[in-house]
Amino acid sequence: MAQWRPGERVSADAGTSPPPPPDLPCFPAMRDYTRLRAALDGLGFRHLADALRPPAPPRAAAFGSATGSDDGFRVLDGLWFRGRGTLWERVDEEYVRRARAAWLSSGDPRAAAAVGVVDVLEAYVRHDPMGLRRVLLWQLACLLRDGSAGPTEEAAAALGVHREEAAHLAAAVAAGFPAAGEAREAAERLGDVWPGRRLREARRLAGQVHDTGRDPALTRLFAELSARRAELDQWTEEADRRAVRGDARGAAAAWFGAVRRAVDEPWLQAGLLGAAARAADAAPAGAGPRLDAALHERTVRLTWPPARAGAAPVTFRLLRFPDGSPDAATELGTWPPGPTTGQGPEGGDTAERPPAPEDTAEAPSEDRPTAAADTTSDTSEEQPTATADTASLTSQEQPPAAVGTAGEAGSGEPALPPADSDTPSGPPHHTDPDAPIGRPLRYAVVPLRGGLVAGVPLVSAPLVIAPDVAGVTTALVPDGVRLRWSADPACVAVAVERTSEGDAFADTVLVPCGRDGLLDVPLPAGTHRYEIRCAYPGPDDERVWSPGVLVSVRAEEWPGQVEDLTARLLGDGDRVALTWRPPDRGRSTVVPWPNGPVVAGTDVSRRAHLTDPEFPAGPEPSVEVTVPEGSRLRMTAVSVLGERKVSGPDVVVERPGSVRDLTVRRLSDDRAAVRFAWPEPAVLVLVVWEGGGRRAERRVARSAYLADGYVEIPVGTETYRVTVAAQPRPDALTVPTDAAVADLPAVPPPPRLLPPLLDASSLHGWWQRWRRWWPFGT
Repeated sequence: MAQWRPGERVSADAGTSPPPPPDLPCFPAMRDYTRLRAALDGLGFRHLADALRPPAPPRAAAFGSATGSDDGFRVLDGLWFRGRGTLWERVDEEYVRRARAAWLSSGDPRAAAAVGVVDVLEAYVRHDPMGLRRVLLWQLACLLRDGSAGPTEEAAAALGVHREEAAHLAAAVAAGFPAAGEAREAAERLGDVWPGRRLREARRLAGQVHDTGRDPALTRLFAELSARRAELDQWTEEADRRAVRGDARGAAAAWFGAVRRAVDEPWLQAGLLGAAARAADAAPAGAGPRLDAALHERTVRLTWPPARAGAAPVTFRLLRFPDGSPDAATELGTWPPGPTTGQGPEGGDTAERPPAPEDTAEAPSEDRPTAAADTTSDTSEEQPTATADTASLTSQEQPPAAVGTAGEAGSGEPALPPADSDTPSGPPHHTDPDAPIGRPLRYAVVPLRGGLVAGVPLVSAPLVIAPDVAGVTTALVPDGVRLRWSADPACVAVAVERTSEGDAFADTVLVPCGRDGLLDVPLPAGTHRYEIRCAYPGPDDERVWSPGVLVSVRAEEWPGQVEDLTARLLGDGDRVALTWRPPDRGRSTVVPWPNGPVVAGTDVSRRAHLTDPEFPAGPEPSVEVTVPEGSRLRMTAVSVLGERKVSGPDVVVERPGSVRDLTVRRLSDDRAAVRFAWPEPAVLVLVVWEGGGRRAERRVARSAYLADGYVEIPVGTETYRVTVAAQPRPDALTVPTDAAVADLPAVPPPPRLLPPLLDASSLHGWWQRWRRWWPFGT
């Protein structure tokens, strides 16, 4: 038996040994494969071989068209279609061009869309002559694995595979090709990510791909990923060496070079932000562009200089991160505002987009061509050169200088957008209205060109958001001052320090206060300055204090407060004597108070009825007041010093009127109604009724009596005496008044009634009725 050798076509001859199962690709290795597959599905094609076999044009033989003798295509040793007679034609660039021309002349309604697909295949085969075979093998394997009958020879032949290769292909698929799921999805997406700059995503997808160990393209991809990671280590090690030497700007440039090679690695993003922050701190004042962060209460306004003019527009990503923790950065938006095509906070793509030249770090390798025609790659990236013992960056190898690290020409600063772009007028700016409170923060703007970081970010100096109190008001009160304010809801404590005039405000006193204000009494006259500060939760359970608000107040001298106001009745009780102890400062008197009670020690300087009071003299001054019947007086002590007046204690003197028009009438034998004219200004009366050896009383409120109009009391049939008297208020000095008395007569006894007399006619009628009823006769 002849032995099959590699390179020979598979034959069904009985004298030839079968070849081993073919090695299937582990992934398509084609950029935008999913879009190619969607286009094929939309045209009704099962796989790309169907797109390369156009229908015959009218009245003409079609090149490559299927005929009755067509027995399929070969795919195990290159991609071949049946040619004229017994010849086979290899699918190369020339073949694809002829297929395109055949579609154009076919008159098929799908021709326009099919030509677009064939154009993609032409660009693909131009870059990799064996690429179409690889993609077709992947598609056939997927169709066989997902078919209802599984991977069989008949199923392969039905897909168009030549009979001599159908069984071998089916056996290879059955040997372990993955079913639909996560591994196949990752394999089809891997070509969109690598070659490129998304190292983290490429490594994640490559780890999910089903690796048979026999796909050279996947093996090379793993090697490239490892090489790229080693290259990142060289850049970061160089950054560390420069940082140790004190070259903060050079360290930031090295981190920038690493980020350009792996845009979706969070640790590289954090390293770049940290290095940029250290470079900003080390830069002398006025050296190069800076990011300014202006704080107003809880709002931070960011401004920075525009990028230099260039061919491509530049956008800026705005970040905020805790000082010392760049890995916790939060994206705030972009400038100019609006959706951008690029990376998210970790460098990943934010939306599906067509591949751009900047997405590849080097020219695509021959086993991973792209699906776009004539794609050019960014080959100008900087590469660190390795020596025998170290990796160094020469001046030609350093990354473009950042906006915040260089200002000279040719420094690699990001470019301004073209003049006709939709960029807002004015310098770049952004407002952060709700910054976190109590923690040191930094802000950063990252320049982006084509979705890639275009320079070292500008980083602001650290700032702490700790709002001061707002709306501070001051008011003079007797013997001191009152301050009121409003604190931020996040505030956990308020502290107030007072310094008084003299010794250049050297003496500082901590004043007790509340969250919304304070009352500082007693306070000597003079100028006092208060510093109000708010505390907020900070790192490590420590408090962060606000800068503080300074408020100056000039306290005045106030009169002392009257003490020990007493009242006593004089004579027949129609006069009252009021006596008090005078204050230590100012003059004092007692005046009628027409309004409600006022707390002792209140400032009453603006009361109109106190414009010209009289001030009794003597060590124990006294005032006599006549109280008319039916009146109530509130007498309040007032002390005066200059224009300031302070209230003292007060006394209520009341002289209720007499109870008049008292009447008592029975409602029934056991109830009676008491009516009278209410003795103003009393608020209570006492009703007492006595009779039948019993005595009872009831206190009646003014509101209840005026609502009912009478007082109902329980009584017996005996005679009762009812007494009504006004009751004194518990908080008032009351002049006694006379009570009113009325009698309730007893209930008279009922008259005696005699039985009625019967006449003779009535008796005769009764006797006749009795006789008719009596059964014994008479």
